[in-house]
Amino acid sequence: MDTSTRLPGHGLLSEGKPHEQGGTSGRYERIFTAPFEKSGHGACSCGEASPVLESDSARRKWHRAHKDEIRAAAGAEPAP
Repeated sequence: MDTSTRLPGHGLLSEGKPHEQGGTSGRYERIFTAPFEKSGHGACSCGEASPVLESDSARRKWHRAHKDEIRAAAGAEPAP
């Protein structure tokens, strides 16, 4: 059984730091804020984005669930 949590094409951008949808490109871009201001979207390298979440750990949790959904759609088991 593969115990890797990595999934090709699905990397959490900036280790879960907050992002916002930017400019005319529509791409999610990193928000550089004061240390106590943590809310923002999580962004996956596949282009999927989380709802606005209040912490880096919440965005990492969202990304784990996102990858598990991709694995389930492909018929693979979720990561441990």
